[in-house]
Amino acid sequence: MNEDYLEGYRKGVEDAVRLMKKALRGEKDNLLDRVKDYLIKKAEGKARHRKTKPKFVLRYGSTVLVNEKRGSKIYKIFDQALEKSSEGLCITHRKPSTVKFSKNVRVVWLTDYRRNEEQLGGMGAMLIGDGTTYTEDRIPPGDLSTLTHVIKKFMGEDRHRVIMIDNLNRIIMRVGDRYADIIKFLDTIRGCTAEHDGVLLISVDLNEINPPLRSQIEDSADDIL
Repeated sequence: MNEDYLEGYRKGVEDAVRLMKKALRGEKDNLLDRVKDYLIKKAEGKARHRKTKPKFVLRYGSTVLVNEKRGSKIYKIFDQALEKSSEGLCITHRKPSTVKFSKNVRVVWLTDYRRNEEQLGGMGAMLIGDGTTYTEDRIPPGDLSTLTHVIKKFMGEDRHRVIMIDNLNRIIMRVGDRYADIIKFLDTIRGCTAEHDGVLLISVDLNEINPPLRSQIEDSADDIL
């Protein structure tokens, strides 16, 4: 809640009380003033709470599950984590040109779509963006082997790096009933993250996963938000 909004809220309360006073012909002035003071203090308290809301506490070497449906919270947490990390890797189902962060990151696009290699200069990647440059890689969502290789290579190049995997549910859907492969994938990248003092953030809707697999996924994390 910004100052303009707070001031508007305060004025609205005062105007409402003024009209109520007129309607009651001043008989309840003292009571209405108390109500006004209470409402204003409540609004100020909400404003202070929003301004001082703690950020995500970054713990190097940890794997964090972000339990959500739409995959919006994890982007904010990832952006906060980037402030204290050396480099960032975003693994997403969203088109990379729609993903923006406070600093440059590498973006891996989980998609089956492949552009002509000649258009990509034979490198399998291209630079996109206006002002902010991203390297765009494409990996099929169910290709856990390639995804594991990319994560291990990225994390192994330096310490204190942060990786975000958006929407684990879609990866699970593509892998099918090979649950052992999912757990192996999570165990491998979690170990790599811990070894290199990085941070691994994974968004997942736990309510959409069957109980046995859900339990194993939860066990693979250090924290669940």
